[in-house]
Amino acid sequence: DISFKLTRCTHLQKVIDAYALRKGVERGGFRFTYDGMLLGSQGKTTPSDYDMEDGDVIDVMKREIGC
Repeated sequence: DISFKLTRCTHLQKVIDAYALRKGVERGGFRFTYDGMLLGSQGKTTPSDYDMEDGDVIDVMKREIGC
């Protein structure tokens, strides 16, 4: 497990990039979701845009390509 502490104004794209760097994978190889919403495709969003609170978790799933 990887944990990040964020401020309410941290751009979520920074977190996605940091996760990919730590895992040594391409950024597009994973999907990041919070409360059923896809993160990272909406531009420079922050935790406050999603009403995230202390202790909330962003889910990460490997992106599957194929049939």
